[in-house]
Amino acid sequence: MALLTVAVCAVLAGATSFAAIIDWLYDLDEPGRVRLGFTRGVPAGTRPATPLPHGDRSRR
Repeated sequence: MALLTVAVCAVLAGATSFAAIIDWLYDLDEPGRVRLGFTRGVPAGTRPATPLPHGDRSRR
């Protein structure tokens, strides 16, 4: 339920992508996270992924 709450709050604050929602979550201070339901920290699956470089696709 906490992830849904964060998603709704972040979208209402202007987030337009999943990455922006995650950034919004990580920008919260600890008391803010607890108020939204993250009493044991942020789940590991919500870490922003680093995209891998795709290289030059024009050579294919």
